[in-house]
Amino acid sequence: MSAIGFMCEHTAEYALVPRLVSILSEESARIIPFYFWASREGNSVSLASIRDLPIRLISVYARRPKVINAGTREVSVKFNAELFDYASLAVPLGIPVFAGLPLASSIIDMTPDVPCVWFDLNPCPNGTSDIEAVISVDHLPGDLIEIAPCVIGPLDADTLISTIVDKSRRMIWGEAINTLRIIRRESGLGHGYFRWFGGYKPFYLLLCDQQ
Repeated sequence: MSAIGFMCEHTAEYALVPRLVSILSEESARIIPFYFWASREGNSVSLASIRDLPIRLISVYARRPKVINAGTREVSVKFNAELFDYASLAVPLGIPVFAGLPLASSIIDMTPDVPCVWFDLNPCPNGTSDIEAVISVDHLPGDLIEIAPCVIGPLDADTLISTIVDKSRRMIWGEAINTLRIIRRESGLGHGYFRWFGGYKPFYLLLCDQQ
């Protein structure tokens, strides 16, 4: 029997964003979660609002847990090949790519304090297929699972922060906007109505050291 999902990625984001902001609040003075729309977050008003402040960006894909039976102690997670294609563009440009997974085996578990685990996604060789893993809902943070060279994790909070520091590049907001435009264009996310609305889309965190 195949594992079945019981939520969408957007529902998972409601748990992931506040947990990630809490973890990173010790590293950055100001953390701003956002989606990137070129005509909204990338417009002239947005550009003028934080023009010269040095920032870092991270990109996060929400992953939804899948189960064979509700309430089981193990969940399945898939890392789609599309995520590695995105990482091959974003990571060299100084935007690390992560995946987040709520350790919930039923919708009733999706409370604000649901445990979440984090994975560092890296470029994979061309032709890499989807990668799946099974994780216990009782998984201890920092207990690494051997998944694949391009998936590292789950990461504990300290390793997550150090990975962000090591892999993210300081830039100003205008440069960040241009970088996101390049990634979107090269990844194909902007090519056509169905591609844009059918593909997986990350959320971002803007990290700023100044209040």
